[in-house]
Amino acid sequence: IFMNITIPAISVANVIIYNAIGEPVLEKRITISSSNPVMLDMNSKPDGMYFIKMKTLDGIITKKFIINR
Repeated sequence: IFMNITIPAISVANVIIYNAIGEPVLEKRITISSSNPVMLDMNSKPDGMYFIKMKTLDGIITKKFIINR
């Protein structure tokens, strides 16, 4: 399972993915651009609910996602 992340402008972001009980399971500093989307490998993570938190110069975004194979 891979997550594709794309935003319109080039930006550097700190990404942290948390499991349902709030433990960080993946931390990565990434560069995102519209021509070069970022893929985060979630293959080794078990099914369940996760939260992705992205911090950029423009602010912080947190979104929920579910892995269900």
